[in-house]
Amino acid sequence: MTTSKNLWKCPAGKSALKTPMKTFKNIYDKDTPENGAKPSSEYTLRPTVKAIVVDNENNIALLKARGHYLLPGGGIETGESAIDALRRELIEEIGCNVDNIKELGISSQFRNKNMTHYEVVFFSANVVGKKGTPTTTQEDELQDVELFWFDKEKVFTLLKSQIRVQDKNEYSFYFNSRSHFEAFEEYCLKLQEV
Repeated sequence: MTTSKNLWKCPAGKSALKTPMKTFKNIYDKDTPENGAKPSSEYTLRPTVKAIVVDNENNIALLKARGHYLLPGGGIETGESAIDALRRELIEEIGCNVDNIKELGISSQFRNKNMTHYEVVFFSANVVGKKGTPTTTQEDELQDVELFWFDKEKVFTLLKSQIRVQDKNEYSFYFNSRSHFEAFEEYCLKLQEV
C-alpha cells in the first residue's frame, strides 16, 4: 500500500491533508447554470474521498445514481484518516477491499446552496481478493444506486459525456461530473508515465 505522509486524522471541520496535493479544479456556484448565491467565506468544510478502483480484469468501478455515473467514495469522519475513510467507503459502496492506494489530487467544490466546501481527495486503488456485496449501514444510502465495472475506455467515455450543462435539479452532479472526469484524466496520465 502507498500512503502519504501528508495525510492525517481529520478533526471536525478541518482539511484531511497537512500539505496540499495537486488541485484539479476549484468549482464555484458562479460556474453553475443557475448562478447560485454570491460567493461567501462562510463555508463549512466537508472532506471527502473518492477512488478509481481497478479489479483483477482491469475494469473500473462506477456507481450509477439518478442516471449519472460517479466514482465510489464518501465523507471522512472526525478522527478518521483519508485512507481509513477510503477503505471504509469502498467496502460500503462496492463491497471491495483495496490495496496499492495512490494519491491523484484534490478538487475543491464551493457550494452556496448548503454553504459547504467539499474538499474531495482522489485516489486510485486495486481490488484485493474477491469482489463482494456493498455493505453500507446507512439506510437508503445505496437505494436506486447500481454498481458497474467497465474498461478504461468506457469509463472515459461515460464520464466525459456527462460534462454538459445540467439543470437546477442536478446541482450537486454539476460539481461531481467535472471533478470525477478530471480525476480520471489524471489517472490516465499517470498510467502513461509507468
